[in-house]
Amino acid sequence: KHLFTLTSFLKEDLVKAGASAEKITVAPDGVNLKMFANLPDKMVVREKIGLPVDKKIVLYTGSFYLYSWKGVDVLLESAKRFSADTLFVLVGGDKKEIEAIKNSGIGSNILLVPHRPHKEIAMYLVSADVLVLPNKAGSLHSERYTSPLKLFEYMASGVPIVASCLPSICEVLNNENSFLIAPDSAD
Repeated sequence: KHLFTLTSFLKEDLVKAGASAEKITVAPDGVNLKMFANLPDKMVVREKIGLPVDKKIVLYTGSFYLYSWKGVDVLLESAKRFSADTLFVLVGGDKKEIEAIKNSGIGSNILLVPHRPHKEIAMYLVSADVLVLPNKAGSLHSERYTSPLKLFEYMASGVPIVASCLPSICEVLNNENSFLIAPDSAD
């Protein structure tokens, strides 16, 4: 009777396949704003979750390698270009993903945090100076069909966002509410 899609691109594809546009509603992911209510100051949060208060923190949440289009490899490469006063914190990997990254030879400015309960994610987000969404080009999932929950949580945190300039991401982000960068570029 009615279809709901995460992106306008999914809607376009369904219309091309014969579905009625009037019976399709685009409804991207959302976020529970209560997660971000009454959180302590950034430095208090850092102390509470064990992050340094004397470094700039660049933070990513989500799977590390479950989907290669998420761009964790690009983010890890980017971290090599920063000095020790910037800590890259990746939150959400499983034991296998963390071991694979450690075995690849990461720098001392990278902290890998295992998967955390969802109720803790807001604390990690507000502890950061910058949040990153490094999705890669070349995958239909990444370019057209994703509506990352983390994107909406990032926005709710109020922390600056650096994200890949991909159509699916640009349905929500723009140069007014984020810093959009070329996908697949560690620079």
